[in-house]
Amino acid sequence: MSSAGGGAVEWSSASCPRCSGHGTRAARDGFLTCDECGGGGKLSQKSCCSTHADGGHHGGDGPDPPSTLVELMAVLDLEDEAGCPVVAEEAFKGKVVGLYFSAKHCPGCVKFSSTMGGLTESHAADLVTVLVSGDRDEESAAEASRGKGFLRVPFNSPHRGLLMRAFGIYAIPVLAVWHPGMQKPVTAWGHTAVTYNSERCVRQWHQGGTGYSLAEIINPLPMCASTVGC
Repeated sequence: MSSAGGGAVEWSSASCPRCSGHGTRAARDGFLTCDECGGGGKLSQKSCCSTHADGGHHGGDGPDPPSTLVELMAVLDLEDEAGCPVVAEEAFKGKVVGLYFSAKHCPGCVKFSSTMGGLTESHAADLVTVLVSGDRDEESAAEASRGKGFLRVPFNSPHRGLLMRAFGIYAIPVLAVWHPGMQKPVTAWGHTAVTYNSERCVRQWHQGGTGYSLAEIINPLPMCASTVGC
């Protein structure tokens, strides 16, 4: 995992297909060790890429997997609610990207998804939310994003596991914010920012800030305390 200040993140090209190389799978109270790879996230026999780990395309003539978070975000597999492919570069232009790690079976995620749906709609010009599902099956993952205005990483894409590993996701919900212009994550505490500073967090993310401060967490009151207006 790279720090918020940047730095290379190296991936394995022999990822376990069951957990997408993450080493864990979604469970009711978070994530459990993957029973196929034993938590290692790797296949017993190395393949050319995690997408073709079942025996196909061993010629090595396909594109190399992303080796850094910057590379991954530039070519991130995306689709819209209908399952149609979306080009990351076009979708992210002029916006900050909320990488929303969530799952339909998680009550906290279901509640926060409604909040994120509203924020995404109200900031459609400068925020795009990308669902990175921790669901057990593709149908649940699709249902979790329905009607929210989210894009999503396809359920069977290896990029889903790479993102989970990059941000060290072991509990959900998590909202990590990526700044395409700065080519770095500005915060992994987007959930906190949206909860306590929803009116200003998107603007602060664009400026490279975390979107929250300790004062806002301790006392999340409006900036104006006057009863007659400011």
